[in-house]
Amino acid sequence: MNDTAEMSGKNRKSLRVLILFTIFALCVAGAWWMSRHRGSTLLEGKSVLAEIRQEKLKAFWGEEESTQWFLVRNGAQNIGWLVQYRKLRPDGSYEGGYMKIILSAQGPRRITSRWILNNEATHGVYVSDESVLGQVNTNLGVRMLKQPLVAARIEMNEGKLNVIQRIKGADFRSSADIPEGYVPEGTMDLVSYIVARRKTRAKFRMIVDSLGSSENQTAFVTVDIQYSGMKPLSPEGLAVIVKIGNGEQLCFFDKTGKLEKQVADEISEVAVSEAEVVLAFPDADVTEMLKDYQHSQ
Repeated sequence: MNDTAEMSGKNRKSLRVLILFTIFALCVAGAWWMSRHRGSTLLEGKSVLAEIRQEKLKAFWGEEESTQWFLVRNGAQNIGWLVQYRKLRPDGSYEGGYMKIILSAQGPRRITSRWILNNEATHGVYVSDESVLGQVNTNLGVRMLKQPLVAARIEMNEGKLNVIQRIKGADFRSSADIPEGYVPEGTMDLVSYIVARRKTRAKFRMIVDSLGSSENQTAFVTVDIQYSGMKPLSPEGLAVIVKIGNGEQLCFFDKTGKLEKQVADEISEVAVSEAEVVLAFPDADVTEMLKDYQHSQ
């Protein structure tokens, strides 16, 4: 009786040791797999950027100027519009940017950005501004008011980044070595398209205008881009899921790499013609707004 009880206790003890050892082994294996998987996605990100720098931007963008118009929708309702452009400069570099107008109860919200990049995407400058626009009647007529929300300037040169941000009245300045996997401003669509074309997953780093530095340390966020097998919008098109920080959006590209649509929750940006934007917002002189924006550079 006692011998049997003693053997039973030893068996239970051995079983507990075996279970604990199995759990430990599974944890180690899981951590190893996660580390290996994370490392592979970071390496894939480096490979995508290396392809761009080896082939150079001109191989992807060519010499023709590009202008794309989008309607911004909340479900089926048009709530704004966006235009983005890109062109080759005489010195062989590229410049581009976008202007987005979103209607809101506080007034039209305008988000603009401009960037310049050399052909290798290693040197450049980026500026952005986000403001709420309003009008006030004065003795001299109607005056446009601008309530600044976020502004940023990023200079990329000689492996360094210099960052200036103004967020709701607070100023932030920082500098940093360019981290591995850093996506230069102006190339996010291109990077996403290459990931989609490779049908892979890759991780990158970027700066978000509205996320200020801490103690002069530049704040970088992780960008996780993964090929999606979702049905494309056009023949031979592609789709990717793009996660930036806690945000996520689905992007559709045509076979040439042009963005056709991007969706985040109920908000979508759908590629259309300039005429369709004018039809949706007849009271907004979108053509003149674009000219004013481009001439203010």
